[in-house]
Amino acid sequence: KKNKFPLMLLALACAVLVWLYDVTVVNPNDTATFSGIPVAYENEDLMRAQDLMVAEDSSPTVSLRISGRRSELKKLSRTSIQVTVDLSQIHEAGTHELPYTVRYPANVNSADLSIDNRTPAAVSVAVEHYIRRVVPITSELVGKLGSGTNGESFAVDTGSIAITPAEVAVTGPAELVESIESAHVVIDQD
Repeated sequence: KKNKFPLMLLALACAVLVWLYDVTVVNPNDTATFSGIPVAYENEDLMRAQDLMVAEDSSPTVSLRISGRRSELKKLSRTSIQVTVDLSQIHEAGTHELPYTVRYPANVNSADLSIDNRTPAAVSVAVEHYIRRVVPITSELVGKLGSGTNGESFAVDTGSIAITPAEVAVTGPAELVESIESAHVVIDQD
């Protein structure tokens, strides 16, 4: 019975060596799924030049199933993979289905990887008209003025309050900006 222990130890050492060889030298293929990868937009400035903008609620994410060398897959994460959509081909408001580009970090050999599945296959981008509008600034006094250190009281003539500048520029989605009549400033006297 004492002779079996050294043989078991040798077998365990051989198994560990074979496993290390397989993981480091052979580097087998594997598959990994990365979900919730945020999509970044390129060329938004070209859309602004056409008075268009991406809708505020448009923050798409994608999922990718990638296969390749295990050593390369280990270098990837949801945050290290870059997914971008080129907006330069959009020339009108509405919903657009656009292809997206996947980029890996510089330390990853992309030749050893392939994308088996993209979900969704294209990104849906909602685009709205963008406008700039100048609106007047209105003011309102609220609260009560207190008394001074010597018991004197203060009075404010609401007609003499001047807001400078008297107007402000508002920019954003046309539907929202067109509904704005003025910018309201509340002056608290308390």
